[in-house]
Amino acid sequence: MNMPRPEHPRPDFYRPNWLNLNGVWEFEFFGVYPVDNAEKYLAKFQQRKFSKEIIVPFPYQSPLSGIGHKGIQPCVWYRRHFDLPADWQSGKILLHFGAVDYFAKVMLNGTVLGTHRGGHVPFSFDITPFVREKQNELILGVYDFLDNDQPRGKQSWADPVACWYTQTTGIWQTVWLESVPENYLESVRLIPDLDDGSLAIWARPNAPCQGFEVMAEATFQGTLAGNVRRNAAYPVTPLRLSLPDVLAWSPEAPHLYDLELKLMAGDRVVDRVSTYFGMRKVSLSNGSLLLNNEPYYQRLVLDQGFWPDGLYTAPSDDALKADVEWGKKLGFNGCRKHMKVEDPRFLYWADKLGFLVWGEFPAYYELSLSAEAKYLPEWQASIERDINHPSIVAWTPFNESWGIKDVRNDLETQRWVRDVVKMTKLIDPTRLVIDNDGWEHITSDIYGYHDYTASGEQFRQNFIDLLGRAKQMPDAGTSVLSHHREMMVDGVKMPDMPVMNTEFGGIAYVAAQPPSDAWGYAGIPATEAEFRQRYEETFQALYSLPELCGYVYTQLTDVEQEINGLLTADRTPKFDVEWLRSVNQLPAARQEKLQG
Repeated sequence: MNMPRPEHPRPDFYRPNWLNLNGVWEFEFFGVYPVDNAEKYLAKFQQRKFSKEIIVPFPYQSPLSGIGHKGIQPCVWYRRHFDLPADWQSGKILLHFGAVDYFAKVMLNGTVLGTHRGGHVPFSFDITPFVREKQNELILGVYDFLDNDQPRGKQSWADPVACWYTQTTGIWQTVWLESVPENYLESVRLIPDLDDGSLAIWARPNAPCQGFEVMAEATFQGTLAGNVRRNAAYPVTPLRLSLPDVLAWSPEAPHLYDLELKLMAGDRVVDRVSTYFGMRKVSLSNGSLLLNNEPYYQRLVLDQGFWPDGLYTAPSDDALKADVEWGKKLGFNGCRKHMKVEDPRFLYWADKLGFLVWGEFPAYYELSLSAEAKYLPEWQASIERDINHPSIVAWTPFNESWGIKDVRNDLETQRWVRDVVKMTKLIDPTRLVIDNDGWEHITSDIYGYHDYTASGEQFRQNFIDLLGRAKQMPDAGTSVLSHHREMMVDGVKMPDMPVMNTEFGGIAYVAAQPPSDAWGYAGIPATEAEFRQRYEETFQALYSLPELCGYVYTQLTDVEQEINGLLTADRTPKFDVEWLRSVNQLPAARQEKLQG
């Protein structure tokens, strides 16, 4: 068979010496919990004949995995044999997992390499001491908990229902090997300064590197744009690259610079990494959102990142690219990735094609000390993985008070949210942070609210009432938002900051008779004409509100029983694309106010 997902998984940190381990693996549903009993059962696993095969990187619940079993199997095991390329005889060998949901224990040739907790971020092992030239045996045990303290986003606990979908268990992103020298560049942080015309580079070597240098060279469309070189330091080597005649990155003009990083020993190149960057600035001014120092109206679409044949895993790199292209064709300039840390290849295409992204973390559903302990390291890791992507302009740690249900009036829950926001800004002070998107805000760069009202006039009046209440610090009464939610937590007055409607619409529609479990907001229009009327009325009401700095429409595609996408689950448009584009790009009162 052809290699599934054959492309390099991290074009933002590329080395040529890599080996893709996707493809057919041995697989088993087996009730041994890999936390406690893996070593005890290791000999049995090495001798055991696995009864199934699975196509990695697709989860077993998906048709593309070759299994397609939707039942809950909390403990699964993988096995694969591999040989090293003949020219990988020196340096180190790294084993990378793009993402494995949720708890993984990894064994190679009878040795436990380690464990990893967290279903949405990458992890790696240095396997140099344990790997052989031929016939390596890699075993992976995975346990996917159903606990409410585990970040799971929109994955259901049992059968899919309403806006929760089929689970993803186990490997769901590419697995690969990488050959690196003894001394190599482990990671890099890129911080563009558009006003200064420079790029700050924080290069992190894997070990102390006395006598080495780090060199950075930027090019634009093959022409040298700047270079810098300095002595390597551990743990971080800081550099600053000056760029003349800077070309800014935006959705309308997604200019990208190529960047080559080298670890040097004199004139000898020890390690080489290829990446890229965009010169882009996100800021606030007088209650407005700015992109590259200019007011920018964000026209975003909610994107769940699910596919009918791959679930969490896109069937191909082209499918990821196509979702960005569809968003742009429909008239949006970005998306809010909802309850998912998306495949890095999606962000690559957003960078390359010009598409704003809000990065959002999957929710846990019950706050506890264990929930906090599971959430924080993975949220931090997700930010650090994606921090160099110019397309990402905002971080959203919480949504609709999921997992923080008492935040409106519980001081300890509010403290937790404040701490997460503070940590997020410490890691990345260059982007906006939305504390709790939807309602019950505490401290936020954007105050987002959700309203799925079907009537355009009622939608408009709801916002006027909501904003008035938020400015008056309400502590009781009936709100226009779902479940009697308020814009702010009790006792906190809304400051003069940008406001967006960050979920609306959600109009379910299928041309044929909808299935019995079909789900959407505020009923299903009987005809396309009725859909168009609701769609246009709601957008016109939204555009009439000069306080709004943008919107997030729900949503890009259908997902299983949730049929409120502008595209079907297989990415077929339900409506005339030019009509949708024209509505999505109508002038907004906010733009006219700023221009006037």
